[in-house]
Amino acid sequence: MRYFCFNNLKKDDKLKLNFDVIYVTSLKKIESNSIVYIYSLDSLGNSMFQISKNIFDLFNRNINIKIIIGNLDLRYTDTHLPLNLIKQIYYIEESQITNRLIKAKNTLTKKEKNVGRKSGSKKVKSNFNKYKKFIFEELNKKTTKVEILNKIKLKNPLLKNITPQALGQYIKKQEELKKEKNKKLIKKINCI
Repeated sequence: MRYFCFNNLKKDDKLKLNFDVIYVTSLKKIESNSIVYIYSLDSLGNSMFQISKNIFDLFNRNINIKIIIGNLDLRYTDTHLPLNLIKQIYYIEESQITNRLIKAKNTLTKKEKNVGRKSGSKKVKSNFNKYKKFIFEELNKKTTKVEILNKIKLKNPLLKNITPQALGQYIKKQEELKKEKNKKLIKKINCI
């Protein structure tokens, strides 16, 4: 029987064994019919699927597993997994979910530039306002909204998720605002 240490265990770690140990960085390098020492269960993966897959791969090659943190001794001949193993897998999954939620929250709060509508002092401005002149020039040239949108996306990659429908709504809104301005002008002229 040969003895292996996987991943986090290095020769200078305080693992005192009375036999020769081969240090490996890949589970594939561990020979069949041997014992592998692993520092912690999360060395085998960061999800329940990865951990259980690696454990069963080792068991299929008749390899016993000794996990130092948690003092787990997993034998390929056992028909049941110890409860401590399931608890450790649960805690790993829980910490992974918590980390993902924290990363998502940090990403949302650290975004330098928001895409979409932005609150101004009084009015809400559209991202298309920068390209208003360009949009209406292209519309006068009979360019389709999809082609206009593709040209705008080339100029500003932050607008990659904007749809032709959004551009259509912007154009419609601008035309309505123009009609309202014309009505107000007519009323002013009539009042004079």
